[in-house]
This record gives sequence, C-alpha cells and structure tokens, in this order.
Amino acid sequence: MPPPNNMLKVGGIEISEASSAQPLQNFAINTGEYKLALFRTLLGTSNIEHPLTAKKSQFKDINSKKRINCFTVPFDRDNSVRTNTRIKEFSSAYLGEEYPIEKFGEYFKDTCNRNTDFYKRLLTEIAYGILYREKEPITAFVHLYRAIEVICFALPMLVYTAKNTDYIGGFTALQNLLSGNEKSEMPFFKKYLELLVKQDQEKSEYSFEIIVTSNDTDNARRIKTKLKTLCNSEKITLQERSDASVPDATSPDLSFGMVEFYQFICALRNRFFHYSTGNRGDNFSFSDGIVNPLDIFYSANDVILNWLAIIFSDILIEELKSYSGSN
Repeated sequence: MPPPNNMLKVGGIEISEASSAQPLQNFAINTGEYKLALFRTLLGTSNIEHPLTAKKSQFKDINSKKRINCFTVPFDRDNSVRTNTRIKEFSSAYLGEEYPIEKFGEYFKDTCNRNTDFYKRLLTEIAYGILYREKEPITAFVHLYRAIEVICFALPMLVYTAKNTDYIGGFTALQNLLSGNEKSEMPFFKKYLELLVKQDQEKSEYSFEIIVTSNDTDNARRIKTKLKTLCNSEKITLQERSDASVPDATSPDLSFGMVEFYQFICALRNRFFHYSTGNRGDNFSFSDGIVNPLDIFYSANDVILNWLAIIFSDILIEELKSYSGSN
C-alpha cells in the first residue's frame, strides 16, 4: 500500500507532517520529495517514526517522535512552534529579502526530481541519526557518519554545479579539487571545506562546540582529557575562547571551526571503532577509566547534526541562487 500524500517512507522510517496545520505552499511533505523532507526534518517540522517501535523489543525504548531544529544552537525543542513559523525563520536567517519565501517554495517544487538518490540516502541516514540520538547514541553516530560519507564526494559536485554558470570555470575548480595525492573521498571533502571557508567569511567564523555531559563527573573529566589528547595527536586545532578563564555549566569543553570539526568526527570514528593494540595513546581503551562510552557520542551527536545542517544549507542556498537566475 502506498503511503498517504502527506507522508514519505524511506529506509523503513515514516516521515510525516508534525501537525494538522496546512504548510506554506510547496512546503508540504509528499511522497518522493526527499530534498524537501530532509529540509523539513532538519528544521524540526516533521515527525520521524519507525513502524517497528511497537513490534520489536530492540526498539521499545526508542522515542519514535523526534522534533528538533538542527539549524539552531542549542536545538529548538519547542513543539509549540508552528511549521510555517520555522520555515519563515529559516528563510529570513539564511536567504534574506533577495529570495522571498514564495521563490524558495517554487525551487523545491521544480527541483524535487533532481539527484533523488543522493537526497534519499542522506535523508535515511540523518533520520536514523535523529531517531536514535537520545537512547542509542553510538548507533546514532554510525548513521550520522554514514551521512557524512554520502555527502563527501557528491556534495562538492552539486555545489560547484550550482555555483558555476561558467561550466569551463566550474570544471577547472573541480579539477583543482580532484588534483593531488588524495586516495579517497574524505581528504577530497576536507579540501572542499577548506575552499568553502576561504571563500566565505561567515563560515570561517562558525564555531561548533561540544559540552561533555555525564551523570558521572569523573567520567566526564576523563572523556574531556581523552578528546583533547585525540585532537592533539591528530593535529586538530581547537578554537580559543575569550572567556576561558570563567567556565560555567554552559561553557564548551571543545570548540572547533568547520574544517576542524570534520577532522574531529573522522578521528573519533577511527580511534573508537578501529581500536587496535599498540602504543597509540589516542585510541579509546576503557582500561583508562572511561566507564560509559555512550557519553562520548551523546555529547557529540547534536553538534554533528548541527554541522550537517549547515553543510546542507549551503547547497540549498547555492541551488536556489542558480534556480532564481534561470527563472
């Protein structure tokens, strides 16, 4: 049986409208419109449900409805905020007066059939990451990392295509990205991020901040030490805080720029999941006193979602510019 018109099924997950109110024109969740559903999901204006939650014991503790705004820090968890309000707030913050919300909606309507496999895969991984983020943070991290792998090669291609009406210039830019000794898509994406930050002053000032949270203060302290050791051994530069001398409960324990946070995510994945014996001090061995590894990922996942949302917003903006210029 096909899903109803106001619901989309992807990877076993059902994504539907968060309320009975009518969304703005061209912003309703519909079958097959994966890019719009991804936007609405990251914006926190959709419900994410797994139909097996009531049928399989391994899902019984997972809250099936997740509504968080990944475009804000900290996340906006106020379910009373209406769908259209959040859409308008995003449009005002990211698009400004140059691209009215009507044009934004037309863009989704007219481009919904482009790159559908890319957006479908990205939506699947991010939706699972959100679904599991509270109860199973390690599982959530795996899905969010898989989302990063989806974007690592495809996203630079999509953004450069959107940015360049000069196709010779666009080809040259991609050729420069692809040149060098990189053997995989991960270094390729790092190079892309470095160019993105260099070309965009606002993005160079972004800060992605982790506050380590744990019910055990000793465990939190050990995790902070371990993460800082990891950054030091991987030569990941942490941002300096101007108010570092007066820490409080909301002060970040680690703060990263856009490129550096990407390096941190990759390093965390490598040192935790590719654990090996030896003399490496940055591998995660629980003989060093970390008693709850869930706290590592519970603290990091929300920031990863925010980082992914910012990356996703870049392609929306660039595609919208290209779309508006051709209409």
